[in-house]
Amino acid sequence: MSFHKTVLQVTILSDGPYNSEDLEVVAYDMLNGGVSGKVETISSEEVAPSDMARLLIAQDSAPYFFGGVEEGEDGYPSLQWVRDKLKLPEAVAYGMQQPGHGTTVVGVVGLAKNKTVKWIGRTLKLIPVNGKPEADPDFGEPLTLR
Repeated sequence: MSFHKTVLQVTILSDGPYNSEDLEVVAYDMLNGGVSGKVETISSEEVAPSDMARLLIAQDSAPYFFGGVEEGEDGYPSLQWVRDKLKLPEAVAYGMQQPGHGTTVVGVVGLAKNKTVKWIGRTLKLIPVNGKPEADPDFGEPLTLR
Protein backbone atom coordinates (compact mmCIF):
# COMPACT_ATOMS: atom_id res chain seq x y z
CA MET A 1 0.00 0.00 0.00
CA SER A 2 1.28 3.48 -0.78
CA PHE A 3 0.02 6.72 0.70
CA HIS A 4 -0.49 9.95 -1.22
CA LYS A 5 -1.12 13.60 -0.41
CA THR A 6 -3.07 15.60 -3.02
CA VAL A 7 -3.74 19.32 -2.77
CA LEU A 8 -6.76 20.58 -4.69
CA GLN A 9 -7.79 24.16 -5.39
CA VAL A 10 -11.44 25.08 -5.88
CA THR A 11 -12.19 28.35 -7.68
CA ILE A 12 -15.76 29.67 -7.41
CA LEU A 13 -17.20 32.42 -9.60
CA SER A 14 -20.42 33.92 -8.22
CA ASP A 15 -22.52 37.07 -8.38
CA GLY A 16 -21.75 37.85 -4.72
CA PRO A 17 -19.44 36.77 -1.89
CA TYR A 18 -19.09 33.00 -1.47
CA ASN A 19 -17.72 31.59 1.79
CA SER A 20 -18.65 27.92 2.23
CA GLU A 21 -15.86 25.53 3.27
CA ASP A 22 -18.17 22.50 3.32
CA LEU A 23 -17.18 20.46 0.26
CA GLU A 24 -20.60 18.87 0.00
CA VAL A 25 -22.22 22.32 -0.18
CA VAL A 26 -19.58 23.57 -2.63
CA ALA A 27 -20.13 20.57 -4.92
CA TYR A 28 -23.91 21.00 -4.76
CA ASP A 29 -23.64 24.72 -5.52
CA MET A 30 -21.32 24.03 -8.46
CA LEU A 31 -23.60 21.35 -9.91
CA ASN A 32 -27.06 22.70 -9.02
CA GLY A 33 -26.67 26.19 -7.62
CA GLY A 34 -25.95 29.59 -9.04
CA VAL A 35 -22.15 29.44 -9.02
CA SER A 36 -19.56 28.33 -11.50
CA GLY A 37 -16.70 26.27 -10.16
CA LYS A 38 -13.49 24.61 -11.20
CA VAL A 39 -11.33 22.10 -9.32
CA GLU A 40 -7.61 21.88 -10.10
CA THR A 41 -4.91 19.59 -8.74
CA ILE A 42 -2.14 21.76 -7.31
CA SER A 43 0.14 18.92 -6.21
CA SER A 44 0.16 15.18 -5.66
CA GLU A 45 2.95 13.27 -3.97
CA GLU A 46 3.64 9.91 -2.38
CA VAL A 47 3.97 10.07 1.40
CA ALA A 48 5.85 7.71 3.76
CA PRO A 49 3.61 5.90 6.30
CA SER A 50 5.17 7.76 9.25
CA ASP A 51 4.60 11.11 7.50
CA MET A 52 1.03 10.12 6.66
CA ALA A 53 0.34 9.47 10.34
CA ARG A 54 1.59 12.97 11.20
CA LEU A 55 -0.50 14.52 8.40
CA LEU A 56 -3.61 12.68 9.61
CA ILE A 57 -3.03 13.87 13.19
CA ALA A 58 -2.68 17.45 11.87
CA GLN A 59 -6.13 17.08 10.23
CA ASP A 60 -7.63 15.80 13.51
CA SER A 61 -7.98 12.33 12.00
CA ALA A 62 -6.85 9.09 13.60
CA PRO A 63 -3.25 8.28 12.63
CA TYR A 64 -4.38 4.76 11.69
CA PHE A 65 -7.22 6.01 9.43
CA PHE A 66 -5.94 3.97 6.45
CA GLY A 67 -4.82 0.98 8.52
CA GLY A 68 -1.43 -0.54 7.81
CA VAL A 69 0.31 1.46 10.50
CA GLU A 70 -0.11 -1.21 13.15
CA GLU A 71 -2.87 0.33 15.20
CA GLY A 72 -4.42 -1.89 17.78
CA GLU A 73 -7.34 -0.88 20.00
CA ASP A 74 -8.20 2.48 21.53
CA GLY A 75 -5.12 4.28 20.22
CA TYR A 76 -2.52 1.72 21.27
CA PRO A 77 -0.21 -0.22 18.96
CA SER A 78 -1.13 -3.77 18.08
CA LEU A 79 0.36 -6.58 20.15
CA GLN A 80 2.18 -7.83 17.03
CA TRP A 81 3.81 -4.42 16.57
CA VAL A 82 5.06 -4.48 20.18
CA ARG A 83 6.34 -8.05 19.82
CA ASP A 84 8.14 -7.25 16.56
CA LYS A 85 9.62 -4.00 17.87
CA LEU A 86 10.98 -5.65 21.02
CA LYS A 87 11.81 -9.00 19.37
CA LEU A 88 9.75 -10.72 22.10
CA PRO A 89 7.50 -13.14 20.17
CA GLU A 90 5.62 -14.33 23.27
CA ALA A 91 5.20 -10.95 25.00
CA VAL A 92 1.90 -9.94 26.56
CA ALA A 93 1.25 -6.20 26.68
CA TYR A 94 -1.20 -3.84 28.37
CA GLY A 95 -2.19 -0.31 27.39
CA MET A 96 -1.89 1.59 30.63
CA GLN A 97 -1.95 5.35 30.06
CA GLN A 98 -2.69 7.42 27.03
CA PRO A 99 -2.79 11.14 27.76
CA GLY A 100 -4.16 13.18 24.84
CA HIS A 101 -0.92 14.72 23.62
CA GLY A 102 1.57 13.13 25.96
CA THR A 103 3.28 9.80 26.13
CA THR A 104 1.43 6.56 25.51
CA VAL A 105 2.44 3.98 28.16
CA VAL A 106 2.36 0.24 27.49
CA GLY A 107 3.30 -2.38 30.10
CA VAL A 108 5.05 -5.42 28.64
CA VAL A 109 5.47 -8.77 30.41
CA GLY A 110 8.98 -10.08 29.67
CA LEU A 111 10.58 -6.69 29.00
CA ALA A 112 13.85 -6.25 30.93
CA LYS A 113 13.96 -2.42 31.16
CA ASN A 114 12.10 0.71 30.07
CA LYS A 115 12.27 1.53 26.38
CA THR A 116 11.02 4.66 24.61
CA VAL A 117 10.25 4.44 20.88
CA LYS A 118 8.39 6.44 18.23
CA TRP A 119 5.13 5.01 16.99
CA ILE A 120 3.14 6.75 14.24
CA GLY A 121 4.41 10.15 15.25
CA ARG A 122 3.92 9.71 19.00
CA THR A 123 6.17 8.81 21.90
CA LEU A 124 5.54 5.31 23.17
CA LYS A 125 6.99 4.32 26.54
CA LEU A 126 7.28 0.57 27.04
CA ILE A 127 7.76 -0.47 30.66
CA PRO A 128 8.29 -3.88 32.29
CA VAL A 129 5.39 -5.42 34.24
CA ASN A 130 4.99 -8.83 35.91
CA GLY A 131 1.36 -9.29 34.91
CA LYS A 132 -1.77 -7.27 34.33
CA PRO A 133 -1.34 -3.96 36.17
CA GLU A 134 -3.87 -2.62 38.64
CA ALA A 135 -6.38 -0.02 37.46
CA ASP A 136 -5.03 3.52 37.39
CA PRO A 137 -7.22 6.12 39.15
CA ASP A 138 -6.86 8.53 36.21
CA PHE A 139 -6.83 6.12 33.25
CA GLY A 140 -8.90 3.18 34.49
CA GLU A 141 -8.43 -0.51 33.69
CA PRO A 142 -5.43 -1.48 31.56
CA LEU A 143 -6.30 -2.70 28.07
CA THR A 144 -4.90 -6.08 27.00
CA LEU A 145 -3.32 -5.49 23.61
CA ARG A 146 -4.31 -7.87 20.84
